[in-house]
Amino acid sequence: YIVNRNGMGMRQLTSAAGYEHQPTWSPDGLRILFRAAATNTTRPDLWMINPDGSGLRNLSGHLSTQQLSDLRDPAWSPDGSQIAFIGAAKGQHHVWLMNSDGTNLRQLVQDVGFDSSPTWSPDGQVIAFTRWNTADPTYGEDVMIVPVATGVAHRLALLGDQRTPQWSPDGHYLVVMGTAVAATGVGNIYTMRPDGTGLRLRTVNPAWG
Repeated sequence: YIVNRNGMGMRQLTSAAGYEHQPTWSPDGLRILFRAAATNTTRPDLWMINPDGSGLRNLSGHLSTQQLSDLRDPAWSPDGSQIAFIGAAKGQHHVWLMNSDGTNLRQLVQDVGFDSSPTWSPDGQVIAFTRWNTADPTYGEDVMIVPVATGVAHRLALLGDQRTPQWSPDGHYLVVMGTAVAATGVGNIYTMRPDGTGLRLRTVNPAWG
């Protein structure tokens, strides 16, 4: 659905069987990218639609399940030319890239891990994402930083969880949902620098316990 910011004028865009979620606007506001599957047991694909409901297109339908068995967490590059997403191949969920028309599929991150929530830096040069720290579970979920040019990911290993990173508009900070102890407690919002320094708690609500 699309709705005005004041809550009025809601319009339904999709009506196919199954579910559609994770919608995200293109940087120019002319397209909407989302994840959809016909049933709970079929592979979810990445789709695109225009804000007026026209132009519905499956960007990943041409891919075989042997290439990718799951697609999720789509994210536009700042210039709208590329899409980063999480795809599963041979049991590993990694960051993949493709052009915004569905062509030029390529795996960005190659090393072992379960990746999620990719997000582009404002200059389009770096992608931050989340990965569980299997070497030391006390570090929980960490933010990973990967240059698009190299695909070599670097872990920002900090105690507790840091999940679902998003960049500040100037690229100087990341905001994350985190916990002080891995997999324990209610998540709060933190900010940190892209090099892992300066972690700072931003939300404190006593009612959350």
